[in-house]
Amino acid sequence: TASDNCSATNELTVSFIDNPTNQSLLNFCSANPADRTLIRTYTVTDICGNSSTCTQNFVYNQSVLDPVIISVPADQTVDCEVNAFPQPHLFIVETDCGLAQTETVSTPIGSGTPGCPGSSIRYTYTATDLCGRSVSHTQVYTLANEGPEFVCPPDICVIDCPADTDMIQTQFDNYANFATVISSCSETPVSITNDFNPNGFIPQNCLNPVVAVDNAVAYQIVRFNATDDCGRNTSCTAMVVIQDVDAPEITTAPTDAIRYISPNATSEYQDWANGIIDNVVAADDCNNHGAGNITWSYSPAVPNTVFLGPFATTYVTFTASDDCGNGTSVTVTYRLKEAPTTAQATISGTIMTEAAEAVELVSVSLEGAVVNTNSMTDEEGYYGFEAEMNQNYEVAPERNDDFLNGISTLDLILLGQHLLEFQLLDSPYKMIAADINRSGTISSLDMIELRRLILAIDTEFSNNTSWRFVDAEYVFPNPTNPFASTFPEVNNINNLSSEAITDFIGVKIGDLNGSATPNQLAVNGDIRSQETLNFAVTDQKLKAGETYKFDFRASDFKGMMGYQFTLDYDESVLTFFDLNKGKLENLDMSNFGIHLEKGALTCSWNDRVAVNVEDEEVLFSLAFIALNDGQLSESLSLNSTLTPAEAYDETTTPMNLGLTFTKPNSERLILEQNQPNPFRMETTIGFNIPEAGPATLTIFDVSGQVVKVIEGDYEVGYHTVNISSSELGENGIWFYRLKATGKKAITKKMIVLE
Repeated sequence: TASDNCSATNELTVSFIDNPTNQSLLNFCSANPADRTLIRTYTVTDICGNSSTCTQNFVYNQSVLDPVIISVPADQTVDCEVNAFPQPHLFIVETDCGLAQTETVSTPIGSGTPGCPGSSIRYTYTATDLCGRSVSHTQVYTLANEGPEFVCPPDICVIDCPADTDMIQTQFDNYANFATVISSCSETPVSITNDFNPNGFIPQNCLNPVVAVDNAVAYQIVRFNATDDCGRNTSCTAMVVIQDVDAPEITTAPTDAIRYISPNATSEYQDWANGIIDNVVAADDCNNHGAGNITWSYSPAVPNTVFLGPFATTYVTFTASDDCGNGTSVTVTYRLKEAPTTAQATISGTIMTEAAEAVELVSVSLEGAVVNTNSMTDEEGYYGFEAEMNQNYEVAPERNDDFLNGISTLDLILLGQHLLEFQLLDSPYKMIAADINRSGTISSLDMIELRRLILAIDTEFSNNTSWRFVDAEYVFPNPTNPFASTFPEVNNINNLSSEAITDFIGVKIGDLNGSATPNQLAVNGDIRSQETLNFAVTDQKLKAGETYKFDFRASDFKGMMGYQFTLDYDESVLTFFDLNKGKLENLDMSNFGIHLEKGALTCSWNDRVAVNVEDEEVLFSLAFIALNDGQLSESLSLNSTLTPAEAYDETTTPMNLGLTFTKPNSERLILEQNQPNPFRMETTIGFNIPEAGPATLTIFDVSGQVVKVIEGDYEVGYHTVNISSSELGENGIWFYRLKATGKKAITKKMIVLE
């Protein structure tokens, strides 16, 4: 209180200041009361500015009580080291008078063999108040996990014979790569060994085998062992066999024969066949693995004596077989002809491809003053006529069917490389095959017409036949340009005086890699590699009236030169709408054939250079309108109904092409690695929820301090969240954990870069 002789009480003002100015500047820990005293100075001032002061001392008691631990993180048993992380938010300490405190967490201290059961990881939490008094607690994580589980490769490893030691080892190594181990924790290394010996095979007889594997000529038992750093191991055994599936190779082949028919036709035929067997030779490269001897046989046992045209033809098959039952055959023709009644001579020949494969079903016409007839080439490519001598004749072959025989997008790749002079076609016959429109030149117009055939937009060539034929005796003056001169496609015989042989080279138009099948005996097997390029599309439910864009992605799209396929869609559910470009910049609607009446799209794409696309990038997108409700995976399929499904890498070897549907949902809780990782600005975390309900994504630092929590009620399926580095505050290592009701929490690590 204050009074003044010239001022009223209500005209006086009172103020004060403290020394020190803040209570926190006092030393409550000091034994000296002066260090714990706050001095407050009051000032009273009248209206003239005159003032008086007085002081008041606040003396605080000395703090003498140590910090007290209220709660601690519990000891835990976990499976893997990554789940042994600090939990400082559970370490709670109270201090005397609420003094400020600092908390620290020690680096993890391990004991025992890292990652192994019984080993432990310790974190020590310490709280220190302003007086320097500390309390501590140590949390112990004890590891308990299971040993490795062996996933042995398939029970039997088959090594093809013939093979030398290096080849055997290489084939086994490829097989052994399928041996895998499932371990509880990725941080516990596992080593896999085996006792395979490429020279340790036990031979066996195919006719009386010990090991019941078809055509196995040798075997051994191999043991695989897997051992982790904890000393735990598991093993499995596998059978390795050398299998003889290669038939003997015929090194000298029999030749065709023509005989006059006689009463002894059967015995003459059998004498001829036995004489052939006495002179043909075959070799078997698997002899060193016990393949045994080679035996010969022929069929049929008797000749055909029924005349169709000028000949009675027998197709005679000679077969060489080894002891494992592998056989290789060669077929020749044995023809009987009537003894001539007039002066006649045979006009005959064979029509072969450039690769010496017989072309059958070629209609060969023989025209002259006294004859106008046709002969069809057989499976050996042979044709023949009996013609009156001393006459002039023209021999002309023709075949115009099966335009797509041997044609694929691979031929477009080869044609494009020729036009760009990356890789020129190396024979005049391939250049004739590349002249699709028969213009006498090779141009981009040929590529357009060939692609339209592949896409099933056209069914034949606009100005060409499916085959062309060149006189086999003709020598191109300029092999690098067969169109520089007119090459003969017929053969003229003047004044036939003796047997005439007229051969032709058959050229399948559009087939630039020789994959056409020219005859039934030369049916080509599947020359595609074992590799498969799969397009992946996310499966989803379709709702009538909605427009959908389906992204086509691929893994391992490396060094790709082209692909082709047919995409069928259920016309009652979907109708095609549009194409959207992705990473394949030169893909447009000219690469597609639209077949609305069949509910199908055909596609043929290629590039002039090998193309690489990162995994999960969108190659292209197809837009559809849903006409009715449905499921995408039940409404869309990739197949070969119109355009065969296959792909080509830079080796130009065809590979399989397929379509897989990735499901957004699963039966288990999945937490994906953030992408990208490491990151600077932003990253995406993907996760899958197996059951609708609440889920929590928690992000915390290496000390266990929680920095972000994302909670929500999620539907079944795949979800993503984006995390910005600015939300985390600094670079370094961070952890994120996903927890859903009734499911075990999953934790992963991510890295933020500066």
